[in-house]
Amino acid sequence: MNKSQKICLNLIKSSVLCTAIFGTYGTAFAALISQVITPTVPASMTYAIWANVSATGGLSGNPVEIIPLVENDKEVCRIDNGQIATVAAGTCVLHFSQKGNSTYADATPVQKRITINKATWPLKITSPAKVALGGSFELTTTGEYG
Repeated sequence: MNKSQKICLNLIKSSVLCTAIFGTYGTAFAALISQVITPTVPASMTYAIWANVSATGGLSGNPVEIIPLVENDKEVCRIDNGQIATVAAGTCVLHFSQKGNSTYADATPVQKRITINKATWPLKITSPAKVALGGSFELTTTGEYG
């Protein structure tokens, strides 16, 4: 191993991009720069509510892909145009990934869990205690939804 090879290997150990020519065959070796994914998601949501989801990634120029995972054969959420759509109460698991290129390595995938709470129905419906056969009655509601 010559001096330039030793220097390059030391640089690679400290995660610095290094390109060097090795041996008589002219083989090029380059360490890829790592990428980090930083997702932005709510910690919890209520069923039937939508929320924004986003993530920043590295400099490869490739998009961060967001995929909802199905656990225990139960779909809890979907991604639609950058928003989380809740489809059931439970735990929504989102998988974030980003491909690399010739300079940047694939980012280490990240998973985020979001608790989807059951929705409450804040309307109260009241009716008369008794209704005569063939009679009519009126339902009264208080409260509002949404």
